[in-house]
Amino acid sequence: MRSVATAKTLGLSVKPTFLQKSKYPHLLDDPQVQFIGGEPTLFKDLLFLVEKNRELGYNFIELYTNATLLTEELNELMAYNVHIATSFYSYNPEHC
Repeated sequence: MRSVATAKTLGLSVKPTFLQKSKYPHLLDDPQVQFIGGEPTLFKDLLFLVEKNRELGYNFIELYTNATLLTEELNELMAYNVHIATSFYSYNPEHC
């Protein structure tokens, strides 16, 4: 006999909260996570968070950054296939 875990058997609400989803990425069709808001590269434990999210089963990890702090130290993110996203802004429309 095979047992299948469902949201109900895991003690989750019918519509999982963000925290519940982060603990159980297998409940999502395509587990993805994006680090955004403020400047994620300022967070000293960013690599740890990336490692843990990969271990939890997130298939796609993206870091949204202003790119001013992308240094050699962040090359470690490449080992986890982290996607980097950024935006460029200018007061001059010709530079956008």
